[in-house]
Amino acid sequence: MHNTLVTHEMSRMTVRSPFQFKLAILLSAACWTVLSGCQSTPKPVASIDSKKGLAEVQMSADRESLLSLQSSDSAIQARSRLLKTDGTLSDALLLTVSELSLLGSDLPKAREIARARLKKNYNDVGAMNILIRASLAEGKLAEVHLLVDNALAIDSRNPNTLNLKGLALYQQNRLIEARETWKRVLKYDPTHIASMMNLGALYFKNRNILQSAALFERIIALQPGHLDARVGFALVRYSQGEPEQARGMLEKILDKNETSPLVLFNLAVLERDGFRNYTKSLTYMERFVEAASKVATARKSLENGLILVSQLKSKIAADKQKLSDADLRSLASSPGGNGAAKSDAAPSKKAELGSSSAGRDGDGSGSVMDRDVQSLEDAIK
Repeated sequence: MHNTLVTHEMSRMTVRSPFQFKLAILLSAACWTVLSGCQSTPKPVASIDSKKGLAEVQMSADRESLLSLQSSDSAIQARSRLLKTDGTLSDALLLTVSELSLLGSDLPKAREIARARLKKNYNDVGAMNILIRASLAEGKLAEVHLLVDNALAIDSRNPNTLNLKGLALYQQNRLIEARETWKRVLKYDPTHIASMMNLGALYFKNRNILQSAALFERIIALQPGHLDARVGFALVRYSQGEPEQARGMLEKILDKNETSPLVLFNLAVLERDGFRNYTKSLTYMERFVEAASKVATARKSLENGLILVSQLKSKIAADKQKLSDADLRSLASSPGGNGAAKSDAAPSKKAELGSSSAGRDGDGSGSVMDRDVQSLEDAIK
């Protein structure tokens, strides 16, 4: 689906010269590559705390896959290239710069450009949605609802605005209202990927596994490269008692992006709870911590990851200690001079030496220690 901001806005640009036309095409291609690969603003995560452990499905604030294929630095670099371009950028490309700022976690710059556009046109819903996403990223929910109301007053059926409203409701744990909002979006736009992803994640959270699976499959049919939906579908298989299949699916996704925090986290959980492979789980969780440490907005996830790393290390150490104790018990119970057998053998040897000394002295005079010392000296000779 061609639904990035650049493609949508480029169709509305006014190009005044062949040079500007060529420049616009080049910029459009560059931004398409970055926007389709970079992770968007921070999103809530839907989780399921089943008997097999905690798994996560990424929520979505836009129409693209949120599984990061490039670092947020790539978005900032692309933004810099746009800003250094000779001439004045069109309003469409300025909105693209604002979008890239969101992707790069530069919220002040995103807001600055969006507000500049709103000064020119108070009915610019696209700019309002940028402000809504920036406020969502910072958890300013009162501000989000105010902006949403203003945007919906202009366009009551705008699917992107309604999707963001659903995310705000989700963050407030108003799950029924969030569900109904996303359903409303799909009535207006049955192919709105982000709302399908969010509704699927919400069903997953509430353990409506079959409903979430149907939505993830639908997303993959519409957009085969939507990796977040593939992660969700893998976790559906895990929840259905198929950890081997889930592991294979997640590993394939990881092959495409070796530093995805979302995939690394879920693989760590899968190895820990599905296979009891704590060493492999620790490896994935340490990679998750390294990846999350490079994301400016992932502080909470990073803290949770560090806690899990500590827990896994403790578990591995405890298992090693149990194994060591078991070995000692095994040695203690085995014949042939080990453990308890040694403690039994030593007195008998000492007694043998003592009886030899007593026989030599004839009368058995002297202390037990004296006889033992003498016996040891005799043995050395």
